[in-house]
This record gives sequence, C-alpha cells and structure tokens, in this order.
Amino acid sequence: MEPISPKDMQLLDEQKLLEEIERENPAYQALLTQALEDAFDAAEPQRVISREEIDEWLESLCA
Repeated sequence: MEPISPKDMQLLDEQKLLEEIERENPAYQALLTQALEDAFDAAEPQRVISREEIDEWLESLCA
C-alpha cells in the first residue's frame, strides 16, 4: 500500500474545510433536503437517459 502524498493530504484538508464551511451555513440542510426531495419526487416523471445520449454528452466534453 502506498502512503498518501503530502500534496494529496493538503487537498483532503482543503476539501474537508470546504465541507465544514458548507455544513455550517444555516441554509445548507434545508437546501440539501429540498434537492433530495425534488430528485426523488414520485410525482415528477423521471426521464430515462439512453446510453447514446450519455455517449454523446461524454464526447462533447472531450471535444
């Protein structure tokens, strides 16, 4: 097993700090809850994305 490089440790620390700041924001929990409820709302028809659409999207990112 390879040890974690100092650069990777710094990136992990920065990410952790950003997550802590995000979670301390009073609106975070309400917004997260609403986003998850909207994403899984059974009343909203879920659009199925075809493999071809995903392939096209990925190709457009690489272009």
